[in-house]
Amino acid sequence: HTHTTHTQVPHSPTPPLPMSGKCSHGFTTARARADWLNAKGIAATKENASLVANPDESTPLFFWQLHSVLGYQKIEAIVRAFYVRVYADDDAPWFKEAFTQISGVEHHINTQAAFWIDAFGGGRQYHGGDGRIDFHHTHNAASVMNAAGATRWMHHMTLALNEDIDWSRVDPRVKPCIADFLKVRMVKYAKTHMWRFDESDFDALAGDTPLTAADLQGLSAGRLRALARQRSLSTVGLTEKADFVRLLAATRDDLRTFKVGPLRRMLKKRGISVDGLLEKDELVEAFFQAPAGTEPLGNASGNKVQ
Repeated sequence: HTHTTHTQVPHSPTPPLPMSGKCSHGFTTARARADWLNAKGIAATKENASLVANPDESTPLFFWQLHSVLGYQKIEAIVRAFYVRVYADDDAPWFKEAFTQISGVEHHINTQAAFWIDAFGGGRQYHGGDGRIDFHHTHNAASVMNAAGATRWMHHMTLALNEDIDWSRVDPRVKPCIADFLKVRMVKYAKTHMWRFDESDFDALAGDTPLTAADLQGLSAGRLRALARQRSLSTVGLTEKADFVRLLAATRDDLRTFKVGPLRRMLKKRGISVDGLLEKDELVEAFFQAPAGTEPLGNASGNKVQ
């Protein structure tokens, strides 16, 4: 929802975006970082102030360090994938029209990429900063600043991140970091514009959606290889489909890492009744007792590596 800005908003022209991962504070970085820290209940420290990511992938990655990892081209590719989907959305014309009535797709790609680069530590790219965002949401995007708009926005962003981007050679912390950035922003916008934030809008984007062995049996060998690559798993020596199923299948311990709410929502999406299931272990067992032919979880089976 912090995405495009009508030309009537007073601001300086967006300068050419940097092509490298050189880092500096943008117009929105400080406030966005403060909002995130406040939402998480985390104190600002010297360690989490840096705009450059720690190369150790076992350490936290913060969204204001994403430019140091991705650079302009990869961030722009994500934004482009999203807007290509928005402009092809004939199923929800009310959502598409909120963007087309302002300008063409390239305008939205450029302004959204500028905002992300700015917030992600890539320097002063989004002129007008938070005032520009607030003006846009209030005056230009009011028709989609609601629960239905948030759900449709996340529908397209989830598909863009899950299906259009090759994550196989990207720091594994990046995609969850982007998802978390979007969630914190969406919670903020829901409060500001008075709609009820829906956690389920993010279910399909919250890390790797678990697939049981029964789910995986229904996928092609090519899709299984793609999932393994996405999860940065070694497939050396694996030749049979059964080998990939064993490598990728979620265990009961994997499912127990989810909270009760997401477990219940994932089961409902599979068409499995959660009536009477109160304890986490009961919900976990329901995944393994699902009847044959039950729909796989979320969008995980649809992920592809390009």
